[in-house]
Formats: sequence, C-alpha cells, structure tokens
Amino acid sequence: MAVGHVSRPEPTEELDWIEANLQAEKDVRVDLVEAVRQARSRGFSWTQIGTTLGVTRQAAQQRFGALVESEPMVELTHQPVNLPPPSKSQTPSHPGSTSPPWPL
Repeated sequence: MAVGHVSRPEPTEELDWIEANLQAEKDVRVDLVEAVRQARSRGFSWTQIGTTLGVTRQAAQQRFGALVESEPMVELTHQPVNLPPPSKSQTPSHPGSTSPPWPL
C-alpha cells in the first residue's frame, strides 16, 4: 500500500473513509515539510526542490520557506511580568541618558 493511500471501505463507512483520508493527508503534509527541511539542511537549492515538486523555485520557497527555515517556536515557561510605569525618581537624570528607568 502506498504512503497516504487508504483502501476503499464498504459503502456504509463513507464518513470513516473521509476521516481516514483527512488524517492521511495531514500526515503526508507533515512528512513533506520534513522532507523539504532535510533537503535544505543538506544543501539542496530551492530550484532543485521546486523541480522535484513540479513547481518553480519561487513557488517552492514561498510554500515551504517559512516552515523549514524558521527557528522552532519556543513555548514560554512563565507568564510575562507587567511592570508598573516608572516613577519620576526612576527616570534618567538627564536627557539622552542610556540608563534604564528602574534601579539596578
């Protein structure tokens, strides 16, 4: 059986068949992004990847570039702290000062 191919079920199972194919499609998309990521990490050009996909270099880069070349998102382990605005005593003593508006 080919990757991503789901065999045709009995006629009473149409909705299950749709659901199985939807999941297979999602899995294939994830695999395709990973294949492009690996190809780029091994030095293949966008032209080579586009040719393999049957599209232009530009189309391949537009479709996959942000997905494969961006840093993985890091989840925050804590909530951001909302600091109150600085008081007058915490503001820089003269214009152009580079010191922060809080005590060090």
